[in-house]
Amino acid sequence: MFHCNIRSANKNANILSTHLAALDQHFDIIALSETWLNQNNDEILGFSSYNHIHKHRTNKVGGGVSILLKENIKFIEMNELGLYTDTIESVFVEIEMIGKNVIIGCIYRPPNSNLNKFNDELSSILEKLNKTKKHVYLLGDYNIDLLKSNSHQPTSAFINLMFSASFIPLINRPTRVTENTATIIDNIFTNRHDISKYLSGILPTDVSDHFSIFHIIYNNIPKIIRPIIYKRSINDNTLNMCRVKMQNSNWDDIFKCDNYSNAYDMFYNNLSSIVNESMPIKEIKINEKTSAKPWITKGLLTAITNKNELYKLIKTSNNDSLKKHYNTIKNKLRNLLKTSEKNYYRDLLDQNKNKLAKVWKTLNEIINRKKHSQKITTFKHNNKEITNNMDIANHFNNYF
Repeated sequence: MFHCNIRSANKNANILSTHLAALDQHFDIIALSETWLNQNNDEILGFSSYNHIHKHRTNKVGGGVSILLKENIKFIEMNELGLYTDTIESVFVEIEMIGKNVIIGCIYRPPNSNLNKFNDELSSILEKLNKTKKHVYLLGDYNIDLLKSNSHQPTSAFINLMFSASFIPLINRPTRVTENTATIIDNIFTNRHDISKYLSGILPTDVSDHFSIFHIIYNNIPKIIRPIIYKRSINDNTLNMCRVKMQNSNWDDIFKCDNYSNAYDMFYNNLSSIVNESMPIKEIKINEKTSAKPWITKGLLTAITNKNELYKLIKTSNNDSLKKHYNTIKNKLRNLLKTSEKNYYRDLLDQNKNKLAKVWKTLNEIINRKKHSQKITTFKHNNKEITNNMDIANHFNNYF
């Protein structure tokens, strides 16, 4: 799982997705704070293979929290825990796991908001979470510097609140660094203490003035929806084999048949047998590691890595010439990425200009248009949970 204060998803989501594509580790769960989305613009570009759950402000700009989940992960949104007030913004999902389900939350506390009121509202959330008796991860930008716990009473109260609910922080290094300050204001809290193999840390990103944070669990497996794709093997060899079989097949019985319906059935069965033998249908395995951004070449991946390493240097240096060099590299790389993406889609549209379906598929991919639907796997009726698909359908039919 991964969290980033993105400071405008409209501006920076594509940049973040490109940054993540350059990593060896791919994240199934991505939490974003300060998305700045609104009712007229609630899409996040660059993450077409993820489902998007979010909360955004309705009466003013800024803020906003989102959770992106790989589209093959089974989950339900927990609306009862989603809040939007002047002091806290939150969104929650429950993920089906092999074993015990896990709850993921993304929390944002606006800076300079009342910390005591935030603690009160967070306390109510923690109370509800503890009643579920499930493992929970709370990712977010709390705008509470844990380094001040000994000198700032509301910060100390926040930490005591988390500890009393059995939530511990997984990040203990500064997540926002300037020339004069270093603060731990982004974090991942969890009530799970039994993990044997995991890795937590900070990932310097130049998306905003916050570092990103992550937590990787090596022995937890979510329940995933694996789509089964079948494809008929059609190429020059199979087409030629089919042609030869059709020429050598005996069709005399069809011509001799007086009943048109029987003749059609005989023709259809004979033709189907030839096609299935010559061009069999095969199950296609989906490669989860296939890049979602095929226009990013190995050279561009190297350039992204080098740019990120340079960013780490300037965060710990006051060298103005180094910062100037970084900005030059950053702008050049951004232009190269835009050009590479533009050329990729231009060539793709040109290749499929006579195939309307593929043209529309490409256009939908460009504008990130997708169906935001998920199969219903559980249904509650009279406080009883129903999981059988037929029973769920019957209850819907009876209701309507």
